[in-house]
Amino acid sequence: MTGQELKLKLIEAGKSQKDIAELLGVTAQSLSSVLSAKDVRSGTLERIAEAIGVKMSFFYPTEGSGFSIAGNNNISGNNNAVGNVTVGDNSAVLQERVTMLERLLDEKERTIKILMEK
Repeated sequence: MTGQELKLKLIEAGKSQKDIAELLGVTAQSLSSVLSAKDVRSGTLERIAEAIGVKMSFFYPTEGSGFSIAGNNNISGNNNAVGNVTVGDNSAVLQERVTMLERLLDEKERTIKILMEK
């Protein structure tokens, strides 16, 4: 996701750059550099998602958007999602993968909380 795309999603969520910077504990200048980046790191998206109370899926296109994932899309570990997926043609498959990834993310967040408590 580009910084510009992220900026649009934050506007869609009704959040100002100042609000986001405060929630993240960073300066407005730091956030501005993120919003002008060509590629925003997934860790940064995770922090923003947590700060504004949304799931990571909020930042990505949904069914019917015409979004296409092409090429070799590997998710490391025991979960391989490989091949071409085009929303509209295979929306059920894509939705299943999104659901799986959301479950993995929820499990990751739960594990992190447990480890942070120790």
